[in-house]
Amino acid sequence: MLAEQRVTVTPQAAHWLNEPAAASAARLERLQAARMLKLDQIFHAAPAAVTITRRGLAAAGSTLRTPPQIDLRQYRHDVGVAWLWQAAHAGYFGTPKALVSERVMRSHDWRLDRRAANEPIERFGVGIGGVAPGGAPRRHYPDLLVDTQDGRRVAVELELTAKSRPRTDEVMLAYASDGRVAEAAYLVPDARLARFIRDAADRAGIPELISVTRLEPGGIDGAPATTTRGIASRTASRPPLTREPPQQPHQPPQQQVTR
Repeated sequence: MLAEQRVTVTPQAAHWLNEPAAASAARLERLQAARMLKLDQIFHAAPAAVTITRRGLAAAGSTLRTPPQIDLRQYRHDVGVAWLWQAAHAGYFGTPKALVSERVMRSHDWRLDRRAANEPIERFGVGIGGVAPGGAPRRHYPDLLVDTQDGRRVAVELELTAKSRPRTDEVMLAYASDGRVAEAAYLVPDARLARFIRDAADRAGIPELISVTRLEPGGIDGAPATTTRGIASRTASRPPLTREPPQQPHQPPQQQVTR
């Protein structure tokens, strides 16, 4: 979990390990002493941030070689994605066959592009047209990609603030042209942003491809585990997510993910 996320917080580690907070804290302290990870108290009275180190990546057998860097501009979003990663692992978006974080997707595609831009191996990114610096095609990456046991691919987007209309339209058109994606699941904090996403889906002609989920207040970012635990279980008595499914099923051709 630490290898695949840009940042996690201590309650997420305890939840993932399914052990009391004190036991998890002691484990994290030992791993920090062994230089496997770093604990940083970034915000007063908030859970400490946890990031894996290069030594930790090697010990975990990760294909990633570069430790993640904390970006305070994206901190709330990145912590929220770590909760969603746990939810996806637990089956919120369907029983997972493969679960890939944005960090892993970008690393995978970058390595392929460095080897040969036209190598016929599937990239994770969704093409948005044009060429990026360095000559590789421009691509959009969701926050998570879930390949389910029933053959569906779900792109998960945690949208806490609205992108510009041109950028959002660009992403929607990319999803419209990518037959691998059965559903793009957007999670948003309020009705205004939900309407913005639905309008963009309508303009792209793919309302059946886009689902929008309203988040309950405090139900996603660095909130206490008691608030966010329902994300990781569809059987929670009061889950913080209320899904609004696509209007019609969308079944793309099945493709094998190259890991």
